[in-house]
Amino acid sequence: INAEYGGKIPVQMTTNFFFNDLGKSAKDLFKKGFPVKNLVEHELNVKFASGLQFQGTATKNAKGRIVTGVTHTIPVTGYPLQLVVNALQDPSKGITGKLVYQATDLAGLKIWIGANVAHSENLNKAPLPKRHVTFGAEYRHAHWATSGFFKYILDAPKSRDRQPVVGGNVAVSYNQFSAGAIIENRLAIEDENNELTKYGLTFDYRMDPTLTLTAYLLNERDEEHESAPPKQILGLSAFKRFIDFELATDVSYDLNTPGDENPVTLNVGGAFHPHIDTTLRLKFDTTAKTGVSMEQALNKNSSVTLGMELDPSSSKSAKFGVSLNLNY
Repeated sequence: INAEYGGKIPVQMTTNFFFNDLGKSAKDLFKKGFPVKNLVEHELNVKFASGLQFQGTATKNAKGRIVTGVTHTIPVTGYPLQLVVNALQDPSKGITGKLVYQATDLAGLKIWIGANVAHSENLNKAPLPKRHVTFGAEYRHAHWATSGFFKYILDAPKSRDRQPVVGGNVAVSYNQFSAGAIIENRLAIEDENNELTKYGLTFDYRMDPTLTLTAYLLNERDEEHESAPPKQILGLSAFKRFIDFELATDVSYDLNTPGDENPVTLNVGGAFHPHIDTTLRLKFDTTAKTGVSMEQALNKNSSVTLGMELDPSSSKSAKFGVSLNLNY
């Protein structure tokens, strides 16, 4: 979590964005700045004059597992490219690595290859984690951007989990309007058929630099609950920036909600900056799930965030977390 000094959240740009950037200002108020999923988070970012960048993370999650990761950005002398090497170690998921080729003479183009392998802690446990290799590319233009990927599964306990996955997204912008689409599909293998696992449409309208309205449709299957029907959500969100305050609301309707459950969900989130180095955040929804946090910049290079989340519907009704961020 990176501190925003001066109490400002960057204005969403009309160029050089991707599908996930549509409606991002509102989504960030609901998701970022609440370090409650993990008990302790540490992040270190170091940049050198030569262009070399290093990022290290260490997290202790609610189950007591330590998750670590490192990222190196290395300029290649004499060639118009950069290499980004990323590695993440998670005892529950294995080791994930990623190598990114970024052309500096063709701005906006990135090509990457990623892989996941099993960690020794998982080898004696069933089911085995999915080991995979992913190839992808992305390109940013002045008024549109696109990206795509192909994931090849090396091994998995179920034939469905061995299906290769292909996906992509595109986003376009014109004046105050932006729109995007995303799709993911499992390819047919053995006795498994093609399966459309995710698709969505999003529309943004920026009424002025401080107010953005977003409408979206998202159909996505829950990979952890294969028998459950996919979520098909229609939603509308709004983001408004004031001088020292940001406010976001989101109303969504799940078309596949069972008849005995409420299909409508309302989320409200806000961030208040009482001081240039302090940010207070609050969020809540119609299920009475509430989150609060305080982020304090210790100096120009570091900040600490304390968070708490209350969920009456969960057996663990209260969660706490702390995050430390260092930038050099």
